[in-house]
Amino acid sequence: MGINHLKAHDLAVDTEREAALAAAKDHYERRIEALRAELIVVGTSPRRRQRKVSLTDVLKQAKKAGEAVAAATVERDGRVSLTFGDAKPEPTNDLDQWMAKHYAN
Repeated sequence: MGINHLKAHDLAVDTEREAALAAAKDHYERRIEALRAELIVVGTSPRRRQRKVSLTDVLKQAKKAGEAVAAATVERDGRVSLTFGDAKPEPTNDLDQWMAKHYAN
């Protein structure tokens, strides 16, 4: 065997190895894409039902944060909204307005 024959043989082996590596790379890239697609399908499955927020929990969180709650409203759909500040009721009728005006400090 001559040197040229060995070089040709090494070149053929390198070409075969590169082809095998390219095929393996292509196979694994397709497999990775398939797994990513499965993850997307799994990720869109129904999640656990979220816990319903209670008024007590929200008021405790506001107290923990040091906020004074003036009013709290619970909507029909379960949403809780808080109004922060001093809890001074607004005068709603003429007597309340007159008293608020005359007894204001």
